[in-house]
Amino acid sequence: LGLMYRVLKFLERAPKIWDSDWWCIQIDTLLAFALVTHVNLDQAATCIRTMFAFFYFAAGFWKINASFFDPATSCSSVFFLQLYAAYLQPFVKFSSVKLIAMAAPTITLILELWVGIMMMIHIIFPHRGRKIACLSAFFLHLAICLTPPPNDISPFALKCAVRLIFFTQARPINKWSYIRSFLLGATMLFSLLTFFFLFPNQPKRWALPLYLLAAAYISFLLFPDKKISSKTKPNPKILQICSALIAYTYAFLTIILGFAEQGTPNMFANLQIHGGSNHFLFPTGLLFHARIWPYSHGVVRIEYTNSYTMNSIYPADMTTYLQPPSSIHLLQTIAPGNSGPVYFNPGFTRVLGLPAPQNSQQFIRYTLPAIELQRLFQEALIADADFNITYTILPGTSGNEHWRVSAQKERISLSVHDHFISSCFLQFAQRACTTSDLAHLTDHIPWFVRKLSLYHPYPIIDLPKEEEKERSSSFDHIRCFGP
Repeated sequence: LGLMYRVLKFLERAPKIWDSDWWCIQIDTLLAFALVTHVNLDQAATCIRTMFAFFYFAAGFWKINASFFDPATSCSSVFFLQLYAAYLQPFVKFSSVKLIAMAAPTITLILELWVGIMMMIHIIFPHRGRKIACLSAFFLHLAICLTPPPNDISPFALKCAVRLIFFTQARPINKWSYIRSFLLGATMLFSLLTFFFLFPNQPKRWALPLYLLAAAYISFLLFPDKKISSKTKPNPKILQICSALIAYTYAFLTIILGFAEQGTPNMFANLQIHGGSNHFLFPTGLLFHARIWPYSHGVVRIEYTNSYTMNSIYPADMTTYLQPPSSIHLLQTIAPGNSGPVYFNPGFTRVLGLPAPQNSQQFIRYTLPAIELQRLFQEALIADADFNITYTILPGTSGNEHWRVSAQKERISLSVHDHFISSCFLQFAQRACTTSDLAHLTDHIPWFVRKLSLYHPYPIIDLPKEEEKERSSSFDHIRCFGP
């Protein structure tokens, strides 16, 4: 009941939940099913390991794209330069921080793929890769936990750590096992209560020490006192195949089809799903290209809006939140002439509900799938009594960065007064809007899109005119927009 209650609470908040929440939904549902149907727990553990292998491998795989490997736009540059500015810069001065930024994508990709591959090796060869996979995952999460705010996502590490216990084996039961388990459980409970009362509304402050305790305990379980032999060989094929198909669909097909973006395992991957694909191997967003309802309205570019609701959600420029402040300067020195925003994170605005800082000096344009603009506009229509918005419908469904920045099929200027559309004008057609012109804004959003799909804005950083020609001939490099 506890497992299913947690799953239902996650689903209640969907789609405004993290990718780690979707991981927990799948793993906890499988575990609850195993407990209710009396499935062998060794069989369930094998299925959970299979799902973890897909999750971790996908997190690395989707980073194999042009934008992630560009140090000037990669999210890995943000993480690495934050770590450098916080822990190394006071003691070690590098002549060129660009070398750190250039190495960051490769190191990140190798580590994440390594964890996923070692887990897959363990699934295929049960006696190999288990310890290395688990310890590597702990190291990866520890590095993320140590990243300065706002990227110190230790609750994510804790969620994964406690479930990585399924990579351990049952230990021989003796009095010392009971004593060790009791002492660890009492320590974790005491720590949880202590940190909860000290920092009741700051889960990041108490998630890290609990993560360290959980990681230490599970690492201890990876090395039993003596070799354990299993007397029974579970036959997990049917359940394992089903769990693998579910994990594969979530980790790969949802992104290939473009069914969802927020909550999928492409966190901080700079992966482009709408407007074409920047991945080196796989296509993305096929539903948008197929023009299948309700994805048939294509891509739009937001030119301007004064809606407080819309501006507090997208494009979610969180550059000023980066710590330490010196990391912002380091990121801005990577590319010549780059003095603008370097870090966007709509996860903070969508999942946590934190309003993004309002930029009164310059409006940052961005692109969205039309179906996401529909959701955003309807939210603003309810929350804001009066506002204006100007946006451009882009021709086709994909193109390079020059297409995303400047292509135009039609531009619409729309005004809202007292929560109703008061005026609408098509600038290129030079006429007022009709009902059919606004179908992409006023149509009913299907329940499965409203509940399962949420898309990110891709920011457009306007460059000086002398640099625009260089950008138009380059790859499609999307600025870090996590999560």
